[in-house]
Amino acid sequence: PDRQLLMLSATLGQETEALSKELAGEEHVLIRVLPSVPPIPQAVRLFRGGHDAFSERKAALCSWIRTELRADESLLVLCSAGDPARTTSRHRSRELSRDPEIVAAVAEVVEGCGAEEAIATMDGAATAERRAEYWRFVSGKARMLFASFALGSRGLDYTDSTAGGEAPPPLALAVLLFDFPPTIRDYAHCIGRTQRPGQRSGR
Repeated sequence: PDRQLLMLSATLGQETEALSKELAGEEHVLIRVLPSVPPIPQAVRLFRGGHDAFSERKAALCSWIRTELRADESLLVLCSAGDPARTTSRHRSRELSRDPEIVAAVAEVVEGCGAEEAIATMDGAATAERRAEYWRFVSGKARMLFASFALGSRGLDYTDSTAGGEAPPPLALAVLLFDFPPTIRDYAHCIGRTQRPGQRSGR
């Protein structure tokens, strides 16, 4: 044939599948990779809105780190870019990663390094700095990574070996959403950061 068209999609929805059929016509062939990804364990906790909502969610995050994070897990915390009503949170992931209460909670569960060294953040920095923080997390040097939805929820497998020049150990990745993403599709991308090829079982 004069032309071949290949479309790859991790989340093949009805719209995408319809588009592929429209482009390929009668020559449309669908290839699925099996076995399919096992179901991802999910838990949801709802909070009321209002002035105290941020503090309540932050307290819940600290409690989760202390009581729920397993010894063999790494934690990816995804959140919105910031709250326009809070002038101090233009980069929410950076604010969370440096919050004294969260740092104290991390200090209780990490071993062999200080809490600050165990936390990485990808927001509010130059590209090279974000790449370095990402590699610290993927290589296991940082136990937790805070990132915005825009930077952390798409296009990253958290198994990449290119950032540091050597293959990192596989992560057992727990993904925690501090905020709810703008759309359900964004939510699917967020939880899709776990159970990636090369990772150990996550949640």
